[in-house]
Amino acid sequence: FWKPRDKDMNRIQSVLNRKDLMPLFIHCKHGRDRTGLAIGLYRVFTQHETPKAAFDEMLDLGFRSVLLGLSQYFIDKTGYDPFRENNLAGSF
Repeated sequence: FWKPRDKDMNRIQSVLNRKDLMPLFIHCKHGRDRTGLAIGLYRVFTQHETPKAAFDEMLDLGFRSVLLGLSQYFIDKTGYDPFRENNLAGSF
């Protein structure tokens, strides 16, 4: 998969933050990669989970880190690179 567009991810995040829509269910075709990325970013920027913990959870739930576009988007937005030892957390 390619890196998502910021405008698409921002729209998803704004919907995820709407309390009037809760409970909210999110899914993509397979429910693990694009969904995992969207929820991983929500966990970091809304629920204040560490990027490492969010990425580990993504992997535990089936996210395939070999989909480099999606993994790179997470790295770009959080500053956490799971493929390097020294990481710095960024901002969305």
